[in-house]
Amino acid sequence: MAKSSELNNYISLRYERWLDYAKYHCRLRKMDGEEYDVLNEVLTSVLQKDPDKLVKLMNTPKDGYTELDWFVLATINRNITSPSSPWQQKRVCRNIDRNIDYTRISKIDVEEEEEDRAETILNKMRRVRDILDNLKLSEIAKKIFAFKFFDGEPLSAWKGNEDKAFVYSTYNQVEQMVKEKLKGGLLF
Repeated sequence: MAKSSELNNYISLRYERWLDYAKYHCRLRKMDGEEYDVLNEVLTSVLQKDPDKLVKLMNTPKDGYTELDWFVLATINRNITSPSSPWQQKRVCRNIDRNIDYTRISKIDVEEEEEDRAETILNKMRRVRDILDNLKLSEIAKKIFAFKFFDGEPLSAWKGNEDKAFVYSTYNQVEQMVKEKLKGGLLF
C-alpha cells in the first residue's frame, strides 16, 4: 500500500509537467484539446503495470529526471504520433460519423498504392527479428537486445545477473550488427 501511495504522490507531483509535454505534442499534431485525454489514457495504461517495477523506475534517476518520467513521456509521444497506438485507434473510432448511410455511396476511391503504416512497421520489425535470429549470437545477447528493442524496456530495468556495463555494451554491439545487416541503419 505504501508503494501505491508513493506512486500516486509522484504522479500528482509530475502531472502538470507531463501535461505540458502532451499539450506541446498535441498542438504539433493539430490535436488541440486532446492532451488531457491522452495523458490520462497513458497513466491508466502505465498504472496497469507491475507496481514494483514502476516504483523502481520512479527511484532510478536519469538525466535529471527518473526512468518513470522518461517512460511516461515516451508513451505520451508514441500515443500521439503513432497511428497504430491505442489512443489513435480510439480517436479514429471516435471520429467516425455513424449517421452516414453507406448504402448510398456508389464507389469509394481507395488508392492501391497507399501503404499501411502499421504493416510497414511490422514488416521492418520482422526483418530485424530475422536478422537477429540469423546472427551468431549467444542467447543472452539476443535476450538483451529483444528486451530493449522489441519489448521497449529500458536496459536499466534488466533483471538478469549480468553486470550493467555488460548489458549496455552487449545491446550496443548487437544493435550495430543489426544496423550493418540493414545496410546503413535502422529504417524507422
